[in-house]
Amino acid sequence: MLGFWFGVSLSLAALPAGDFLPQPTTVDERMAQAERLRAQGKTGTAAELACEDLVLNELYLCFRRVEGEVARFVTQAELAAWGASTADLRARAASLLTTNPLQLRTIDGGGHYYEVICPPGREAVVLLHPEWLMSVGPVPLVTNPVYGVMLVWDARDPEVNKIVAVGARKMFDGYPLPISPLVYRWNGAGFVAWGDARPRDPTAPTR
Repeated sequence: MLGFWFGVSLSLAALPAGDFLPQPTTVDERMAQAERLRAQGKTGTAAELACEDLVLNELYLCFRRVEGEVARFVTQAELAAWGASTADLRARAASLLTTNPLQLRTIDGGGHYYEVICPPGREAVVLLHPEWLMSVGPVPLVTNPVYGVMLVWDARDPEVNKIVAVGARKMFDGYPLPISPLVYRWNGAGFVAWGDARPRDPTAPTR
């Protein structure tokens, strides 16, 4: 994995005014977005999203530019035209939240996790502030199953791991705007895959 981020750049002037939202994006979704752009007649870097590795071989961190009621993915061509880098996008995005947005949620029967509570579309800003993630415990896990939902918890409780991962899988399978059921963890330098809850094979024995 690229040692990918934090030195956040302070050179924000190259970017146009407005908000830039960080967007975890699967490999398949990045390819699908590129196909949509090519279908609109875009070619070369105008049909490639401006992204960084988030979880190697699993997720990218891409960015959306908010323009009125629309938030479109930033392309590599746009980034080059602005004379900017993805580090500039990260820095602008990181500034969207100034206080830790994690709010405690308790689980019936014991245990707890945290939910990111913030204006819609800004949930992934928490990924740009690892100090916020570390506040939940020494092994923070993250999942972003659908747009608008970001869950964080400490990995040391196996029962909580199972409950939250299964809940995330159900959201991914049943809610609109799915992103990924992947659970990933902050290891002090970047994010690495931890696992995900997969649908049970109906032919598998139950005991």
